[in-house]
Amino acid sequence: NLTDDSSPIFIEGTDRIYSGDIFLKVEPEGKDLFTAGSVITLNIKIKNIFAEELRGHVEYTFPSSKWIQKKLEFNLNPGEKSKIPIDIHIPPTAERGKYKIELSIKDTEGCTVGLLKKRIEVEDALRMEIKPVMRFSSSMPKIRVCFSNISKESIAGQLKIESLENWLITPQEKKFNIADSSKEIFEFEVKGVKNRLAFQQVKILVNAANGVKIEKRIPVNFYPCIRAKGPLSIDGKLEEWKDIEPVVLNSKEQVVEISSTWWKGPEDLSAYIYLMWDDRNLYLAIKVVDDCFFQPYLGGDVWKGDSILFAVDPWRQERREENVEYYEYGFALTSQGEIANCWGVLTKEIKLVVKKSENGLIYESAIPWKELSPFTPEVGGNIGFSLIISDNDGKRIKGWLTWFSGIASGRNPELFGDLILVE
Repeated sequence: NLTDDSSPIFIEGTDRIYSGDIFLKVEPEGKDLFTAGSVITLNIKIKNIFAEELRGHVEYTFPSSKWIQKKLEFNLNPGEKSKIPIDIHIPPTAERGKYKIELSIKDTEGCTVGLLKKRIEVEDALRMEIKPVMRFSSSMPKIRVCFSNISKESIAGQLKIESLENWLITPQEKKFNIADSSKEIFEFEVKGVKNRLAFQQVKILVNAANGVKIEKRIPVNFYPCIRAKGPLSIDGKLEEWKDIEPVVLNSKEQVVEISSTWWKGPEDLSAYIYLMWDDRNLYLAIKVVDDCFFQPYLGGDVWKGDSILFAVDPWRQERREENVEYYEYGFALTSQGEIANCWGVLTKEIKLVVKKSENGLIYESAIPWKELSPFTPEVGGNIGFSLIISDNDGKRIKGWLTWFSGIASGRNPELFGDLILVE
C-alpha cells in the first residue's frame, strides 16, 4: 500500500492507472478518432482496494463548456469492482484537432483518488471536396462540390457559392439534407470564363442546421488538357501541337525574381507551354525563348541552370488537406544530354527530347501515367499542376517564369492549378 501521510499515491497514465488503493482503466484504449457531433462512450473500470466503503463522483475537464456530460456518482464496497459508462457528447461545432480529456475520481471529501487522461482526435463530420469539371474543351465549365457525411446522423443546411471576381456562377445557393454515412454532389455552371489558363477566387459558405459553419476560399481554373488523337512522336518538333492553344508566359506578372529587375522582357525569357494526354501518357511540350543558354549542372542541381521544373499532384480530385504528397520533376539539356529527374533521381521511364532552336530550346516529353500513381486518366479527371522555367545567364540563377504557384516561393500543392482531362 503506497501512502504518504496517509494520502494515496497514484501513477498517472493515458488510459489506465493503478494506486495502492484504487485501480482505474478507461475503454476503449485503442480508439482515439471521433467525428464532431458524435458521442464518445468511455467505460471506467474501477476497483475499490480500500478496507472500507468508497463513495464519490467523477469530475471532468473538457476542451470547452460545450462538451456535455452528466455528473456520475459511485458507491463501492471493499474489494468491489464496477464499470461506469460515460457518454461524452462532442459538439457538432468542435473544430478539427487533437484534444485531451481528464477524468478525476473524487471521494466524498473532494480528494482525488484517481486521475485519468484520454487523448482523442476530432475530425469534421461533414467533408467537402471541390473541383472544376469539364468533359469537352468547348463545354460549359462547372464547379462540382461533393459532401461526405461521415457521422451517424443526417446533416441539413444550405450551400452558397460565389465568384470573388467576374464569373457568374448559377445557381448561387442550394439546400442539402445528407443522410448519415452518405455523399451528395452538387454542380454549378460557371459563365464568363474568358481566360481558362488563369485562377479566379471562389468563396463557398456552408451553414448547417446543427450550427456548423464552413467557409472556404479556393483558387479555381479551367485549363482543358485535350486528348491526343493518337500517340505523339517525341522528336522535339511541334507540328503535332499546332491545334493546341498554348499557355503563354511573357509578362511581368509571371516573373519571380531573385536578382532585382533581371527580366528585360520576352526576348530575355518567355515560353509557350502545350499539354495533351491519352490513356498511357501525359504529354508536355515547351518552347522556350532565352537570349543566353547556360546549364553546366547535373543531377539534382540542374535547377540552378536553365531548366524546367514542374510538379504534379495526383490527389487533386480529392483536395484533401492530408494529401500533401506530390511529384516534382526537372527537365534539362546538360553536357550529358537531356535528363529527366524525379527530383534529384534520374528516371528512364519519361521519354524526353530537348533541342536547341534559333532563339532558345524546345522540350518535348511523354510522361507515363504510372509515374503519377495513383491517378488514373479519364475524361473529366483532373490533376494539380505547376511549372516554372529557370533562367541563368552565366553567373547564377536570376529567377523564374511561373505558371501557377506552389514551387518557386515555397512548396504548397494547394496553390497548384488544375489540368482537366477533356476530349
